Amino acid sequence: MKSQTFLGGIFVLVIGSLVAKLLGAFYRIPLTWVLGAEGLGIYQLVFPVFSLLLVLSSTGTPTAISTMVAGRIKEGKYLEAEKIFRISKYSLLIFGIITGAVLALSSGILASIQGNELSTYSYVAIAFAVPMVSILSAFRGYYQGCRNMVPTALSQVVEQAGKLIFGLILSFILIPYGIEFGALGAVLGVVLGEILAVIIMYIYKIFNRKKENFKLLIQNNEVADNKLLAKELGKIAMPIVVASFVIPALQVIDSMLVVNLLNMGGYNTAEATIMWGINSGVVNSIINMPVVLALAVATAVVPELSEKTKVIGETAKEKIASAHNFTINIALPCVMGLMILAPLIINFLYSDSLGTNSALNEQALATNLLVFSSALILIMALMQVQNASLQGIGKANIPLRHIIFAGIIKIVLMIVFVQIREINIYGVFIANMVFYSICFILNSVYLWKTVQVRDCYSKLLPTIVASCVMTLALIMARMAFVNLNVYIAFPIDFVLGVIVYAWTLLIMGGAGEMVVFIKKFWQKVYKRKVL
Repeated sequence: MKSQTFLGGIFVLVIGSLVAKLLGAFYRIPLTWVLGAEGLGIYQLVFPVFSLLLVLSSTGTPTAISTMVAGRIKEGKYLEAEKIFRISKYSLLIFGIITGAVLALSSGILASIQGNELSTYSYVAIAFAVPMVSILSAFRGYYQGCRNMVPTALSQVVEQAGKLIFGLILSFILIPYGIEFGALGAVLGVVLGEILAVIIMYIYKIFNRKKENFKLLIQNNEVADNKLLAKELGKIAMPIVVASFVIPALQVIDSMLVVNLLNMGGYNTAEATIMWGINSGVVNSIINMPVVLALAVATAVVPELSEKTKVIGETAKEKIASAHNFTINIALPCVMGLMILAPLIINFLYSDSLGTNSALNEQALATNLLVFSSALILIMALMQVQNASLQGIGKANIPLRHIIFAGIIKIVLMIVFVQIREINIYGVFIANMVFYSICFILNSVYLWKTVQVRDCYSKLLPTIVASCVMTLALIMARMAFVNLNVYIAFPIDFVLGVIVYAWTLLIMGGAGEMVVFIKKFWQKVYKRKVL
């Protein structure tokens, strides 16, 4: 099984995550046309609870598996690496089945607490996806530990493609029976997408069995007992699971508070659900695209740092700094671009599909939320890398403390602001901005003082200049193309922004390792010298 370099792993995951996220974002556009903003709100109500249960049944374990497998392969203990995978796979499957059953049985209660009982059927359906994601996380953790990011990227694309195809077909078929059944069809698409991703992972494993078995045969050293491996896996996974649990838990609290708080502010249930759907389904799906790319960087960081948990050497610090710089190169232009192009993006993607509630003005609401929320992208992306870096060097408890502290403040701010009618759903943005800012600042201070990682932001000038030049170009393009049809103007502006940013960054010498890697990749694929 061929391993990849650090930047190679990032590149594969970034491309896979980008394609998967584009499919996911595209999925919500026709889905909104089918379900409307209220139906999308019902669809979005189930995912915070679903994500929370996934933390218990799978999240955290891939990082632990990746850490252990990377260490065993470094030592030549291939059989132990395989045993770690098998133990985690069966353990996660059993726990996933139990967790999914609990979700299905409590569906009615959860829907009632959230303030909209129409989501009951969707809760029952999404429960079947939990064991599938559990198995998937074991596969991903194993291959990430082997520094082979292809299976993870491939499964992400298949997962999203399956969700898109089956979700749209089923929601279109079921929507005539009621809005709750339309949302149910979309959720069933998610379940089928997860099943397809698991099948792809098994097929990949079968085709690579000969190579993996050869490495198992050449191991001559002693193999640890299953109980010892399971104990070590649990010891590594537990703090990561707890740390990963907090953010989904906060999202569940959001889903339970927001609709009810908006009701207290004078909005009816339908209006409150529409506002929740626009914020969580429309706006968050857009701003999460660059954040997911940062998550790909974070995923590649963990196995690179897992060998250096006892002594944090200069190499580990360089990897952390490199991951930060890579992330900023992606996130900063996205922040600037979304702020300028927000009206165009919402109009291009959703047009009149969000609804025609005159009291809410959904189009304007979505645009304003996107402008404000785009400011979160850079902080959220860097926080992902910080958390992964601290987990990779054995400090998973540090981001956990910061998240819990900031989370308490976030809940208080949500309760205070969302129920004020003049602030309404914008209170969610205020609370999120404070939450992520606190986590980012506290993580940065710890990395600076304790871990002594002090080179994370030393190469920012080219990125800042390139982002500013891109912003100026987009403003001028908006003034020039103000009367142009949105379906022509947006692609032109998007391509222009990418070209101007990339070209300026190259001139300023800020692309750094990305340029070196792309040259090597080009040379390897086409087997010719690159100047």
